[in-house]
Amino acid sequence: MTGVQTCALPISIGKPFKDKPTLFSPAIWQGPSIGCRFVITDDALSRLVRVLAKKVKANIQSDVQESELIAYHNSFVLYVCLMQALLTSYRSVNDPVDLIDCFKESDFLFPAATLSDKDNVEQESARLCLITKLLQDQFKHWLEHVLALDRRLEVAAWKEERRPSLFYLDEETKPQSITRSWIEAQFEQLGFKIPANFHRSFLRSSLIEQRCPAEVVDSFLGHASHGESPFAERSTFAYWRHQTRLSKALASVADSIGLKSLTSKLVA
Repeated sequence: MTGVQTCALPISIGKPFKDKPTLFSPAIWQGPSIGCRFVITDDALSRLVRVLAKKVKANIQSDVQESELIAYHNSFVLYVCLMQALLTSYRSVNDPVDLIDCFKESDFLFPAATLSDKDNVEQESARLCLITKLLQDQFKHWLEHVLALDRRLEVAAWKEERRPSLFYLDEETKPQSITRSWIEAQFEQLGFKIPANFHRSFLRSSLIEQRCPAEVVDSFLGHASHGESPFAERSTFAYWRHQTRLSKALASVADSIGLKSLTSKLVA
């Protein structure tokens, strides 16, 4: 009876206070709720995507200054990281290259990768992560961008094996690994003082709002319960049914915030 009574109580999905606009929206009602209590608003996230996409779409002249080229590249890689986070729930770890490394080695017959971004030695929290068509396209555009960047800068000292698959450029045009602090600093420069892991609370609330089952959301976020791991010999979780449902929900999220694959202006 307790469960029935709880479900009958008012619930909230993190709508913003009307008289107090903010990037984040605490739940209106402080009782039982679904989704996260403190999430970025749809409008704020849409604005972040638009601001960043505008920088990626900006034309680059052939005689562009090196500082402008660095700024363009860093905007492009930030957009790739943002899309990867929103479509995979990738935690805000340093050097988040597991998925793109898998993508580079993939034959595309099985567009998924094992993701273990917060785990113990036994990898009990590892999850199978679908690389959606949208993210595949963005990864392709990124790899094309890197080739074009190499030609533009003509830096022979860059060694493929010494450079991470996702990287930003420092003031001396040296590639540096993506870090949580760098992402947060870039967001703040764009006018969005938000933590690098903001996307996980947003995704949980958005997916629950779309009526995705709790076990689907938990699996997506790397919180699968015992017996639901895709790697367990006798798992009771229909993983590919979950991926079909999840893919549709993620496509809806991407569409609602204007997230699209973007090509690099460095590519002729």
